[in-house]
Amino acid sequence: MFEDTHSSRQKDAENALKSMNEGMFVVSALFCAVNYASIFTVPGGFDTNRDSPWGSGLPVLYGTVKERPLQVFLFYTGAALLAALVSLVEMVAIQLSKFTSSDFFIALPYRYIAAYSILGLFDQ
Repeated sequence: MFEDTHSSRQKDAENALKSMNEGMFVVSALFCAVNYASIFTVPGGFDTNRDSPWGSGLPVLYGTVKERPLQVFLFYTGAALLAALVSLVEMVAIQLSKFTSSDFFIALPYRYIAAYSILGLFDQ
C-alpha cells in the first residue's frame, strides 16, 4: 500500500539522489585523475644519470635526507588514490541501482554515506 500511494515520492527521491551523486561523481573522477598523476610525477623527478646510460629509474630524492618525506608523500598519495577509486565505485553502484523501495532503507543511504566519507577521508 505504501508503494502504491507514494510512488511519486519514490521517483522524486530517485531523481534527487541521482542528481546529488552526479556532481560528486565528477569530483571523485577528478580526484582519481589528480592522484594518479601525482603518484607518477614524483617531486624531484627520476634519476637518469646513475651508473648506466639508461639510469636507475629511481626518484632523485631516494638516498638523500628527503627520502622519508618522499615516502610519506607517496604513501598518502596512494591512499588518496585508493580512497577516490573506492568512492568512485560506490558512486557507480548508486547510479546503477534499481531504486526499489527496499533499497531506500539500507543500501542506498549506506552507499551514499560510504562514498562521501571515503572521499573526504584522504582527499582534502
